[in-house]
Amino acid sequence: MGVVLALIGMGFAMPGERSIVRTRTITASAADIQAKLIELKTWPEWSAWNLERDPSATWTFDGEAGEPGHSWRWQGDQLGDGTLVLTDVHVANGGIAYDLTFADTPTSVGSVTLREVDGVTAVVWTNGLDMGSNPIMRLIGPFVEAMVGADFEVGLDGLAAALE
Repeated sequence: MGVVLALIGMGFAMPGERSIVRTRTITASAADIQAKLIELKTWPEWSAWNLERDPSATWTFDGEAGEPGHSWRWQGDQLGDGTLVLTDVHVANGGIAYDLTFADTPTSVGSVTLREVDGVTAVVWTNGLDMGSNPIMRLIGPFVEAMVGADFEVGLDGLAAALE
């Protein structure tokens, strides 16, 4: 019983807000990267959320590519249910903002920003997680952060492979 109380106490002490940030330099123009980001139909080709990872996955795309509201919904045995919705497209600056929801979890807010210098672009993928006040959710926060962060790394590597 003491261990359970200690874990709950630790959960209350952990932060309710977490931020996942992954960065990759890609030898491609910001415009070429932007074209992949704003067309969600390309994401299964380069992101971690793909048929290789989950052959049972199905995709649904709605809205106009490159416009707020453009969405990608997936459902699969391994990937579960998820939705990514573009909320902003920073065409002038390069990058996107989005809402991301997995199954029955709260929606998280993220972005991919681009900064090009001489044909090489720094790509920064960021996602905020609100673990709320539940101590159990706060305890699993580092694991969720690690899993989603690993997916972002795979996605950045795939994006680089698709463009370099």
